[in-house]
Amino acid sequence: MTKVASSTSVGAAAEDTAIKFLNHKGLRFIKRNFRSKYGEIDLIMHDERCTMFVEVRYRKNKKFLTPLESIDHKKVNKIINCSKYYIQKSKIDVDSYRFDIITITGLLDNPDIGWYQNAFNED
Repeated sequence: MTKVASSTSVGAAAEDTAIKFLNHKGLRFIKRNFRSKYGEIDLIMHDERCTMFVEVRYRKNKKFLTPLESIDHKKVNKIINCSKYYIQKSKIDVDSYRFDIITITGLLDNPDIGWYQNAFNED
């Protein structure tokens, strides 16, 4: 039970780090942890041109898998389906969108952050 709470708080801290990073890059925060029957989207961000559905992955170290390697085809499909649901149900107009990944490694107080824009698509 303690491990789950700890993982949840680490995940939330990683998402906080990602939001700060993306805000600094000029993106506007829309929503966090959007859930549907299809899955979850960690962050939804927007700039003047595009809405971004962002998967945030954190690893303290890269011993087993890098954060990027931990995203499999099944996870990609869940994000795509969940984003389609969001677009259908959302009251905002989503003309242009893409799927980004934020990877965070190291300690959260001094992280190494990677931003993979348009990391995958619906094909």
